[in-house]
Amino acid sequence: MAYDVDKELEAIMANIKSSSEEEGPQEAHFVSREDPLPVQSTPTVQKKENEEYYSGEVYFAAKRPARPVEPQANYEPKAPVNPNKRKTGTTARKRRPTAKGGKGTADLQTFLRTKGTKGALIYVGILVAISVFISIYTMSFVNDILAFNRSSEKVVTVTVSENATTGQLINQFKKKGLIKHKYLCKMFMSLTGDLHGKSGKATYLSGSFELTPSMGLEKMLLSCKEVQKADTVMVTIPEGLNIDQIALKLEKAQVCTKGDFYKNMESAVLNFDFVNAIENKSARYNYLEGYMYPDTYEFYVGQSASSVIRKLLENFDEKWTDEYDKRAKEIGMSVDEVITLASIIQKEAGDAEQMPIIASVFNNRLKSSSFRCLQSDATTVYVAKFIKPNVTSGEADVYSAKYDTYKCIGLPAGPICCPGDDAIRAVLYPAETEYYFFGHDSMGRMYAAKTEAERNKLMYNAVAGVEDDDK
Repeated sequence: MAYDVDKELEAIMANIKSSSEEEGPQEAHFVSREDPLPVQSTPTVQKKENEEYYSGEVYFAAKRPARPVEPQANYEPKAPVNPNKRKTGTTARKRRPTAKGGKGTADLQTFLRTKGTKGALIYVGILVAISVFISIYTMSFVNDILAFNRSSEKVVTVTVSENATTGQLINQFKKKGLIKHKYLCKMFMSLTGDLHGKSGKATYLSGSFELTPSMGLEKMLLSCKEVQKADTVMVTIPEGLNIDQIALKLEKAQVCTKGDFYKNMESAVLNFDFVNAIENKSARYNYLEGYMYPDTYEFYVGQSASSVIRKLLENFDEKWTDEYDKRAKEIGMSVDEVITLASIIQKEAGDAEQMPIIASVFNNRLKSSSFRCLQSDATTVYVAKFIKPNVTSGEADVYSAKYDTYKCIGLPAGPICCPGDDAIRAVLYPAETEYYFFGHDSMGRMYAAKTEAERNKLMYNAVAGVEDDDK
């Protein structure tokens, strides 16, 4: 029996239709060319002689496409590029291939290829020179900070002004040749201050400080501050000592040296009203004479001279009360005039009881046209003992005319010692007398009188043991 292909196809299609109706609608399935197609084979029909037959494979899509593919709208194919047409504009320029690292690297590679070994040596030499320069510069900066390679002990005096900042001090260090790199030093101090929690404004003492390059930046800055040390010493400054005697006493107690004391006294910027009120500072031997208040102090061993001076002056400022200030204005005297007269009384009086009487004698002379000079022996001694040994002969004559009250009219140029509270009060509250003269015997007893003859008679009778007939 011959194989009927048409009938076989009808039977297969009928089976597919019946199965589709039973299973429901199916999703479309697209078969790619690359994927293997499902094959449904038919039984191979053996070819019989004188009979035609079909043997092959039939492909069916199980499902229809869910969404037909639409052709692209307005699609225009690109025009063919003419290879003979020359490109113009910036986009047509060809970029030269550069080596990794940029133009500089490419230039360096070109240089090395061109110069060969010689170029390589030049390049290495430049790198070595740069490294050496950076190393030397870095070591120089580190030396500014630590001074581990500086042995110079040349003493340089640096004057610190009131309320000076760290930057201002570093500027002075650079100017004086103590450091070389001020900008790096400022940056270093700023950074280290933040690291140590000390970013606030540092406080420095005003005055003169002796520094050396071997100290290093941090030690130099520390030297300009008040350093709290463990060892302390008690120093008593009696009434009547002058500045030279006070400086010597401080040096013996190892508080500070006389040299530092004098330097700081001359250069310190002191914002005290009584200091600013002194009008003739340049005419005085020691312009702060009289204001180093006598008292008992506790100092640190090796304390800054600037700090010592400030402590003494602060004590005077505290002891000069509003009462004293008011009283001085009532009697028509300035603070400086009160202290100058008190210093003379301090040296002339044998004790506190004599001071008001001596004050009355000098007051009467200051108000009298007959006694224009105070004629105090203490002022003559001050010039001879404390001024003349320290100045030239010409300067000694000038100071003698200013301080010796046998030569100058009225008060001397300034105080001759540092008076205590009793002498100051004696000036402010003198006794009411008509005396113009006074004197002491060898026992320290004082004799005051209206005239010089009367005073001499009283003293003679006291020495001879003769009673005064007027009594």
